[in-house]
Amino acid sequence: MPIVPIIGGGPAGMSCALWLKNYGLKPIIIERATALGGMARASPYPNDGLLGRPRATARENAAEFARHIEQAGVETWLGAWPQRIRNDGTFQLDVAFADGRPARSLPSQAIVIATGTEFRGEEWLDEIANARQLAAAGRVHLGPAAVGEPGTDLGSHIAVIGGGDNAFDVSRMLAEKGVTVTVVMRSGAPHARPQLVDALRPHEATGKAKVLADRAVAALGEAGNRVGVRLDDGSELVVDHVVLLLGYRPSTHQACLPAHAHHHQA
Repeated sequence: MPIVPIIGGGPAGMSCALWLKNYGLKPIIIERATALGGMARASPYPNDGLLGRPRATARENAAEFARHIEQAGVETWLGAWPQRIRNDGTFQLDVAFADGRPARSLPSQAIVIATGTEFRGEEWLDEIANARQLAAAGRVHLGPAAVGEPGTDLGSHIAVIGGGDNAFDVSRMLAEKGVTVTVVMRSGAPHARPQLVDALRPHEATGKAKVLADRAVAALGEAGNRVGVRLDDGSELVVDHVVLLLGYRPSTHQACLPAHAHHHQA
């Protein structure tokens, strides 16, 4: 039975593995984390994109996917990552393990790269004064997961940095919880879908949400146990948390792939 390694154990990798198994192949999921699920495993927000599960969170969906993979008998290597791919007519994928097991080599005619995406913003933390320190203190967050966790002390005011779908959707959810939200976006108009922009407007009308366009963060600072946000127009905000929602980027850089390998992201 032909082996097909799948690098990445998120929803895309698991879906691919299930179909490959249905087609009579032998998929092996190679996942760096200690559990399947990828970014979805970290998200406490509802995912309305799956038929039949309109109220389920991304985290709950990821757990269901992982259970399906286990029931289907798909082989899964957790705590594992690709070290090297050799291509001598047939691929040879060398895989290392976090628990110190010897590396293993998988021969295959094809390799699936399903490493998915990650939140943009790591560079932002290094470009903005004091951002990295405040992130370590739990006041600046990359991605929406932290402020969506049940029981999280959100404080009274959160600054959301970004103008896309996530920025407007998460801001709406926070406003519905009674938190005041200020959206700071560099562009003059939102990049979010119109329906997400419209969903925030009632909260703008009540003062629970405010959108600042053509603005960027110049620096952050401590303000007691809160965060001072200085914008490039000279204005300042004092908030409890700053959430970076700057979109996504492919995480293919996490896979150790040679430049000559022919691959494409799943």
